[in-house]
Formats: sequence, C-alpha cells, structure tokens
Amino acid sequence: MLTVAIDRAPNSLTNSAATQKTLRAQISNWNSQLKSLAQTWSAAHNGSEVMFLETHPIFETILNSPTQCMYTSYHNQLFIRHRVLG
Repeated sequence: MLTVAIDRAPNSLTNSAATQKTLRAQISNWNSQLKSLAQTWSAAHNGSEVMFLETHPIFETILNSPTQCMYTSYHNQLFIRHRVLG
C-alpha cells in the first residue's frame, strides 16, 4: 500500500498543511480503491493470492537516513530501490 510521510517527504515540505491533508486523503482513497479492486480480482480468479507491500517502513528508512540510503535526488530512485530492498 502507498503510505508516505507527506509531512516529511522532501518534495512535499513546501506544500501547505491543507495541501498535505488533501494529498493524504487522496492516498487513502487510492489505497481503498486498490484494496477493493484486488479483492474483486482475487475473488474472480480462484486460487489466486494478492499481496500488498507496505511501503511506509521503506520510506521511513530513507527519510530517517537519506545519505545512508544513498538518496541524493529524484534521479537516484532506482538505485535506492536496489540498495534498500536488496
């Protein structure tokens, strides 16, 4: 599921509290729709299994120690994914 610390994410720090609140609501709505869609799909496909990956711990790790995760810019995201997730 998509869970980001909107109040800590570098690209959101300049957003107003109202914008951050709106974004949190949009992310929550997205997660609800995704969960519903996955449950519907799984019910229609016997024997299937749906797995959700909770991304919050990954984002927290990066936000807590960006240099340790070698996060320097948006363009470094693929490297971060490899470094943090292994």
